[in-house]
Amino acid sequence: STMQHFSPWSLSLSEAQQWFEDGESSQAILEEATDVLSEVETLQSTQAHTGVWLIVAALAAQKLSSFEAAQGYACQAISMLSAETSSSSDPDRCIAAANMVLAEVLACQQHWSSVLQPVLKASVHARHSGDETLLCSALLLGAQAQLKATISPETAESSETHSSEPQRTGGSSSSSSSSSSTAGLLSALSYASEACSIARQRGDAKANVEGLLLACEINALLYEHEEALRCAK
Repeated sequence: STMQHFSPWSLSLSEAQQWFEDGESSQAILEEATDVLSEVETLQSTQAHTGVWLIVAALAAQKLSSFEAAQGYACQAISMLSAETSSSSDPDRCIAAANMVLAEVLACQQHWSSVLQPVLKASVHARHSGDETLLCSALLLGAQAQLKATISPETAESSETHSSEPQRTGGSSSSSSSSSSTAGLLSALSYASEACSIARQRGDAKANVEGLLLACEINALLYEHEEALRCAK
């Protein structure tokens, strides 16, 4: 098992991610992470290493469907790594990974409008770090979240309840909501398109197909919107 041969205080994110790929049990990884994190107080570990272990704990908890715990670990990791000023080996990649776990946990619970902030942060940091696999995943999840947040009733309800101004004219409210949803769909399309181009360059057929399917779905909705606006005129 790859988990036997590591030093807890120099664990890199890549090493930890390899455990999951090697099929280590998520429960065993989570136990290892919580053991190390419980010792952090007593040992002089750097924030960067603690951040990596928090990401590991978040990933393991997510795989075990303990979403609340995963969200807690991911948020701790993000705040710790963002405050980290010492030259941790790969701060951008770690912050991207932590934001990505948070976004995925929120996506599992279908909180689509909340997914957007961490997923966009993940894409910015992944871009800085040069990790194209992570960037591609962030863009795909961003496209999906933007699409779902635009078309799901959850966002429509919250925006209606927040506007204290009563809608007097039916027409203007529908056209303005229609133009804002068009904007949402266009930004979803731009994420999906960029994800596809990265996936093609890297020869990642699975991500490319995922991006193309999202783009088809978004384009179909954009076409419906244009038709609806044309009929309204």
